[in-house]
Amino acid sequence: MRWEDYYNTYQSYELSVNQSRVLTVVAKEALKDFPTNLPSSVSKPLRETMRQVQNALELAEPKSKEQVTPSRIEIDVGDTHEVVKAVLPMYLGRANLGASADDVDFQRVLYSQELGMLFAHLDAFMSDSLETVCRVRPEVMKSDRKKEWNSILSCGGWEELLDQMIDQYAFRFGWQPVSKRVEFLRKEIGLTIDCGDSSLDFISDAENFRHVVLHNAGRANEDFVKKVRHCGLSAGDVVPLTPTYLSSVSAATRRLAAGTFIGVSKKFFGKNDSEIKGVWRERSI
Repeated sequence: MRWEDYYNTYQSYELSVNQSRVLTVVAKEALKDFPTNLPSSVSKPLRETMRQVQNALELAEPKSKEQVTPSRIEIDVGDTHEVVKAVLPMYLGRANLGASADDVDFQRVLYSQELGMLFAHLDAFMSDSLETVCRVRPEVMKSDRKKEWNSILSCGGWEELLDQMIDQYAFRFGWQPVSKRVEFLRKEIGLTIDCGDSSLDFISDAENFRHVVLHNAGRANEDFVKKVRHCGLSAGDVVPLTPTYLSSVSAATRRLAAGTFIGVSKKFFGKNDSEIKGVWRERSI
């Protein structure tokens, strides 16, 4: 495998992280005071459809005790904008919860999505880095693990067998928490990863934030309270997500990715600092 291919993998990671950041920032502004700041190409058909909905609801309102409220109201959205088709069920859901349609807040959703994507991109890059190492030096995978003859023969050749071994090796690696993966890369692979211990501790806490955001509706549980020291939260509390916090998580995870890229580049491709350019660097927190 060429170093240039690994360099492109790192740059693709950087691009993805920055795109996630841009999406959050731009969407936050566009969705502020929803739907006021939407582009006219979206807001006009949305206002027209909402007017139809309001008219249909008024017509369906019983005018006397004898009149029966219809069990179903049909609105023809036809070929209207896809945003309109997405917004209508959202408003319906809010109405079913007794919530107003005038105070829709997308910030929590945007921050939750970015937090999840920051770790998705980091996870992918760390696995890609390990796969790169395995392709350059397959001997790093030496272990006491056994493979069935049928599995070996079904591969058909050495390259196919190597691909299968690398996939399985990286798959097991990817299930570990970030801190364990960094420890593995340092101790077992021999990488020097300069990201700052405080950054790694911060990332570990952020990873626990990510877990409860994705798997516990954004609320702290007993495991979270135990693992995230000084969080000041109790089980059942909503974990806070702010622009400042997400910016810090983005910086810390990018710092770790950069440290991993530099470590692999030096140890397995023989690169020196003067040859490693275009790498995002910022001081540790």
